[in-house]
Amino acid sequence: MEQHLSTLHEGMEAIESWKKEHLDYQIIAISLDTDKDNYQTAVSKLPKDILFLCDFRGYDSTYIKTFYVMATPTFFEIDQNKKFIKKGKAINQLEIK
Repeated sequence: MEQHLSTLHEGMEAIESWKKEHLDYQIIAISLDTDKDNYQTAVSKLPKDILFLCDFRGYDSTYIKTFYVMATPTFFEIDQNKKFIKKGKAINQLEIK
């Protein structure tokens, strides 16, 4: 989960690199952007196989409450049954092989 996709290019580079090694996985990036234009510009430059979500409410986002996000970025591993396996502050903290 990324904080503001329009400003966190280094984080997205790490995700893109990770994705190249884990082709079987779907990445969902949830942004806390509040500016729709900046968000759409950022997303248009990123890989199309990543699902991007944003409700443009910043830290008042329903995603913050739904997934108990206390810091950004936050990463989750979810299995094929949509069960949460692990949560981490960095993608390398997950148990994905």
